[in-house]
Amino acid sequence: MTIAQSNDWGESRVLRLMSTSVAKADTLYAMERIGQVLVETYRVDRLIAEGGMAYVFEASHLRIPKRFAVKFLKMSLVHNSEALLRFRREAEIIATLDHPNIVNLVDYNVSEDGAPYIVMEFLDGEHLGKRLEAGVKLPVAEMLRITQSVSAALEAAHARDIVHRDLKPENIILCKGDVEAADRAGADRVQHHSRDGRVHGARADHGQAG
Repeated sequence: MTIAQSNDWGESRVLRLMSTSVAKADTLYAMERIGQVLVETYRVDRLIAEGGMAYVFEASHLRIPKRFAVKFLKMSLVHNSEALLRFRREAEIIATLDHPNIVNLVDYNVSEDGAPYIVMEFLDGEHLGKRLEAGVKLPVAEMLRITQSVSAALEAAHARDIVHRDLKPENIILCKGDVEAADRAGADRVQHHSRDGRVHGARADHGQAG
């Protein structure tokens, strides 16, 4: 190994260690959020998803029997102006999309420790990717229903000049519920996450946490 190669290897190792340390710190911050109460209203109950920029938690409303999904920007990014802008832009974009097949935004705020968060409706179900990974063969009727629901969501977004940049099974949530709810909402919702002012998936949703 030459000196140059040795230096490259050393720098690469340092970067990997730094990345690992940051990831561990973010995970610790995320776990410490469990049990926190936000604006005297939402109690963070459990971690349900992690993405490159954020964590998503299930939360309970303290005064009414209702669950929500709360998405926090990772603490390692709270001083990153670009990440902050993207996160806030995501909230603004979701807020403009009022459609039964698109997740509803409830609130946007900043926690006491400086991390911005988005409160969304809690989608009780699983993402399509999980269903496919399990080897489940979907009936034709269900595939058509899912396709129609996703198409309707995308049409609503496109009508506002918003483009979903990462449409994939993991960003499509198959919601549970009774027949009435399924008929009203098509039972499927597309999770959205903004990047550079445009909508894309990532994990968000609750399925992912972009």
